[in-house]
Amino acid sequence: GGALLRQAPVAAARVRLAHTKPCSPEEIRDAAARVAQIDKAKEELFDKVHGLVTTYDVPRRMSRKYMLLMQRLSSQINPRPQDPIWRFCRRHERRNTYYKFLGACTSGLLTG
Repeated sequence: GGALLRQAPVAAARVRLAHTKPCSPEEIRDAAARVAQIDKAKEELFDKVHGLVTTYDVPRRMSRKYMLLMQRLSSQINPRPQDPIWRFCRRHERRNTYYKFLGACTSGLLTG
């Protein structure tokens, strides 16, 4: 009868995803180092994708996928106001976000 009371592995995994105790100073330093690594990796990925799209003759379908990635990354990396590619990607990311929001608002009006 105890099998019904035991948590399923999926439910147990969900519990482990939540951080329930306060972080120690060492954990905070480790987290800050990881965040810095992630931010650096995003900057490098933006530069790599930019190099790929501009240097090589990438098929249109593939280049669209990477342009969308660059647009998404442009909102997550440090601003580069002097970089025309960053400005282009950031402008398109803002426009896409606006249209998604506008679509969500107007679809609610049309269906309601």
